[in-house]
Amino acid sequence: MKNETPQNQDTTSNEVPSTPVESADTTPMTETEPTVGAAKQNPFSRFGRWYWRHKKWTILLTILLLLAVALAVPFTRYPMINWFWKQDVKFTLKDSRNNSPVSEASLTIAGHTVKTDKNGVAALNDVPVGPQKIEVSKKYYKSYTSEVTVSEFGNNQQNVNVSLEATGRMVNVVVQNTITGKGVEDATIATSADNHAITDTDGSATIVVAADKGEVTATITTPGYNKQTVKLAVGDDSKKNTFTILPSGNVYFLSKQSGKIDVVKTNLDGSNRKVVYAGTGREDNYTTTLLASRDWKYMALKSKRDAAKNPSLYLINAADDTVVPVDEGNAEFTPVGWSGHRFIYRVDRSTPEWQPKHSALKSYDAETKQMVTLDETAAEGNTQFDSRYEVFAGNPYILDGGIVYSKAWTKYYGAYSVNLSGKQSAIFSIKPDGTGKQTLKTVDPVQVESISATSYGPQEIYFGLFYRNGAPATYLELEDGVIKDAPKGSNPLERGYPTYLVSPNGKATFWADARDGKNALFTGDINGKNEKQIAASSDYTAYGWFTDNYVLVSKNQSELFIMSKDGLQNGKQPLKISDYHKPSLSFPGYGYGYGGI
Repeated sequence: MKNETPQNQDTTSNEVPSTPVESADTTPMTETEPTVGAAKQNPFSRFGRWYWRHKKWTILLTILLLLAVALAVPFTRYPMINWFWKQDVKFTLKDSRNNSPVSEASLTIAGHTVKTDKNGVAALNDVPVGPQKIEVSKKYYKSYTSEVTVSEFGNNQQNVNVSLEATGRMVNVVVQNTITGKGVEDATIATSADNHAITDTDGSATIVVAADKGEVTATITTPGYNKQTVKLAVGDDSKKNTFTILPSGNVYFLSKQSGKIDVVKTNLDGSNRKVVYAGTGREDNYTTTLLASRDWKYMALKSKRDAAKNPSLYLINAADDTVVPVDEGNAEFTPVGWSGHRFIYRVDRSTPEWQPKHSALKSYDAETKQMVTLDETAAEGNTQFDSRYEVFAGNPYILDGGIVYSKAWTKYYGAYSVNLSGKQSAIFSIKPDGTGKQTLKTVDPVQVESISATSYGPQEIYFGLFYRNGAPATYLELEDGVIKDAPKGSNPLERGYPTYLVSPNGKATFWADARDGKNALFTGDINGKNEKQIAASSDYTAYGWFTDNYVLVSKNQSELFIMSKDGLQNGKQPLKISDYHKPSLSFPGYGYGYGGI
């Protein structure tokens, strides 16, 4: 029987074939074809993973490395440094021929232009580092152009020296103070608007002028001095180029040169004389007075201008020489002096002493033109025989902090029935504006008949108390603002004391002390201590100050001079200002203004 396989019958067998069949994915690999595992071992990939894994400091190191490379190259280094660092540079310019400083030269660097000073120095701050072009120019000198490298290293100022070659003639000039004979520092000598030189500490300077000139006109100017026009000798005559210049300012004084008593002002050498307030011919030789404030900005004049009137008080303003009345009328005016710009004076009216407000102590403000009554006398009663009243006792004195004065209660000698009990005489102090009044000492007018006062130092006063019963006087002293008993001994009011003239800044004093018919002149501190003798056996006496650098002295009570506060040095004598009129009335002990002694 045949084995026939029916249609659609499954012929799959479970038997394993005897011959294996090779699979396609069993082909051996060649060595030239990397695997995926091998790619992960690339060293650049390993560095990248390590770089980013430590990025907190690897990125910083990268930035620093790039900066180091940039800073190593000058082209990029200097612009980068200039963002946060600049240097100070000092240039010193000197003449190539004599090595003298070249002042007033123009120097330009990094867009900044400066002028050299009297020492030929131009200092600049915050100059960009790196190569910088400098340009220097000055009239009668060759222009100079160069390049300097401003270093970025170090904190100290860099110094650059420049030598300039002159094209003109050099002229040496010495400028001296007319009063002291000393060299004047920082004086500008100019031959034209663009050719200047500035004097050094010795008053010396070198200026270059046109080579074809034998003489040139120049001006000498400096703050605090009058302008001076001079002729500079060029060439062999250059040794003649020593000039003096006068400190600026005016002094005011009385003059009878016209036959009348005028108020006159001049420069400090007597030049530019001008009559500020002409007299009328009715002025009195004894009572006409002129007292200047310590800065010479204001003058107080007491003068009789009209035969029918009493002398009046006037204010002169030095700013414009205007004259305005301060006080006038049927009264007697007694100047006390200046406290700053306030003028202190006493008024005694024509009313009887036994009436209230017969006398007053007043203060006039020269700046505001306002007047203040500091104090005035009181009185009680109806007639001189039944009244008791106050009087100003002794001289008022101006001290550093105010005015010290005395008032005493009294009565007429014939008023036997009047009793002074219950009243107090006293010593007072008050500020110039009327504030701060203090009672320094009270005394019983029943016992004490009068009070006298004498200044014996810049801030010190002796007082004498004189008794009705004839008992010996007792003496007090004001020192450091306190009144106490004076040392026992002879009457201190009988002695003569210098008048200590206080300087404008209030820190120094100037006075004369009579010795063997001559005067010794001294300066000292505000208390008259630490004295320095500035003249010995002198014919001069103290008159006042002019600024804090000079003192005014008088001779024969008719000649006014000015000299250095340091005294007579190197044979330099005081410079005469003018002859003047000295009134008979003086103000011993008054030191807070000038012209009173």
